[in-house]
Amino acid sequence: MTSRRRIEAVRDALAPLGPRGVVIVPACDEALWLPRFLASLARLDATPDVALLVCANNCRDASAEIARSWRGRLPLAGPVVVESSVRPPNVGHVRVEAAQGALAAGATWLAFLDADGEVVDADFLRCAADLVAADPDGCFSGPSDEFADARRALHAAADTSGVHLGSAADRLLAFGSEFRCRALPRAVPLVRYTDGSNTLVTARAYAACGGFAPKRVGGDSTLGDRHLAHSGRLPGFFDRPVHTSCRKPFAMGRPGGFVFYPADQTALPSVRRDASARDLGALTLPRVFDVVCEDLRALLLCALRKRRRFLRRLGESPATLAAAVAGACDDFQREAGAPVRIEAAGETLKMLHRDGSLHRSFALDQRSVERFWQTGK
Repeated sequence: MTSRRRIEAVRDALAPLGPRGVVIVPACDEALWLPRFLASLARLDATPDVALLVCANNCRDASAEIARSWRGRLPLAGPVVVESSVRPPNVGHVRVEAAQGALAAGATWLAFLDADGEVVDADFLRCAADLVAADPDGCFSGPSDEFADARRALHAAADTSGVHLGSAADRLLAFGSEFRCRALPRAVPLVRYTDGSNTLVTARAYAACGGFAPKRVGGDSTLGDRHLAHSGRLPGFFDRPVHTSCRKPFAMGRPGGFVFYPADQTALPSVRRDASARDLGALTLPRVFDVVCEDLRALLLCALRKRRRFLRRLGESPATLAAAVAGACDDFQREAGAPVRIEAAGETLKMLHRDGSLHRSFALDQRSVERFWQTGK
C-alpha cells in the first residue's frame, strides 16, 4: 500500500464520525500496553466530538484486535483502527500519514499519544479541546512522566528495590515528576518540546508549519521546532501530563535506562515487559538523587542545543536559563516543600538535598552542551 493509499484509508475511516478532534496513537506490537492505555481513556470525561485513531502498523501480535474490542466502551468515538505496513517500521511516517488523513477528514485539532502511556486526569480531553479552541494557531507541549511509571514498578517491588511509599527516595522521585513535568515547563518555556507521547496542535498550525518529520527517531520534536520557526512562538504548555512507560531499548543509542541517560550511568532501569523485581535492584537515596540530577541536566543541555538560535535572537544565555531554573525551584519549594533546592552560579547549577548529605553541580556552558550531544556524557 502506498503512502497516499494509507492516508486515504485514515481519511475514509474517520470521515463518517465527523470528529473535531482526533487522538492519534501509533501501535506496533503493543498488546501488552494497550489495555492499560485504553482503560485510562475509559475513565475520562465524555468528549463525543473527539475520535480515537489507533494506527496498527507492522503488528505481529493482537494489538489491532485489542483496540477493536474497546469500541463502544470509551467516552470518545472509536477506536477507529487502521492497519498498515510501513517498511522498515517507522513511527514518524505513521504519525505524519495519520495526521494528514485526519486533517483530510475534517479534524480541526490533533492530539498525539503513545500506546504505552496512561492518561491520568479525567478532564484531559476537555482541557485539550478548550486549549486549542482558545488559540486556533496553537501548538502545545504536554509532558510525559517516566518517573511516575518507575515509581509504580518500584513500589510493587519494594522489598527488593528499597523504594517504599513515602520513603526519602520515593519523595525525591515524586519531586522529579512534579518539577520536571509541571513546575519547570510552566516557568521556563525554553524546555518545552513536542513529543509524540503527549502533544496537541490545531489543524491550522500543523498545516502552516509543516507538522512532524517522517523520521524513525526524533521526528516528533520537529513539530515544535517548525512551529517556532514559522510563528516565532515556542509551544504552549498543556498542563496535563501523561504517565509513560520508561521502557527504553536504548539510551543515547546504547542499551540503558531512561532515554536521556547514557548506559554507563547508574540510572533507573528500564521497566520493560521482561523486567522483574530483581532487575530493578536496590535504589539508594544517592542513586535516585543522581538520576534526578541527570534527568534535569540532560533536559537543559538538550534545550540549549535545540534552541541555540532562538536564545541568541532573544539575547539570552545559559546563565539566564540557570537562573530561571533556580527561580522555578524556589517557587516550587514555597508551594510544595521540595526535598532539594537548586542554586545558580553563572552557567552552573547546583542541586542540594535538603538534609545536606547530597549535592551535585553541572555546567551549562557550550562545551558541556556539545559534549553531551556528541557522547551523552
